[in-house]
Amino acid sequence: MLFAVGKVRVSKQVLEDEAIPVPDIVNAFGRYIRGDWGDLATDQGIANDVALTSGEPIVAHYHLVQGKALVMTTTAGETVIGESEEACGVRPQRCSGSRGCRTKG
Repeated sequence: MLFAVGKVRVSKQVLEDEAIPVPDIVNAFGRYIRGDWGDLATDQGIANDVALTSGEPIVAHYHLVQGKALVMTTTAGETVIGESEEACGVRPQRCSGSRGCRTKG
């Protein structure tokens, strides 16, 4: 594991969405803890790399085969796994606005 994830919480929306298989969540989480930030712009990936040592929040975005997307965020000793729509409203600066990720605007 590349960084401490703390307490891991999966959103109710992800858990109840039958279109998101549990193995896909586990696979994305495995990528996350290895520092594979998924489908982020290069500058966002670099920001995560810096966050590993600065303590800033880490955010990753993974597109799934089913057309769904997961967002993982680690901050203040907790990692939250949610669907793209859940996380983008909270952290619009980290979302590109493409591929199903909604941003405020």
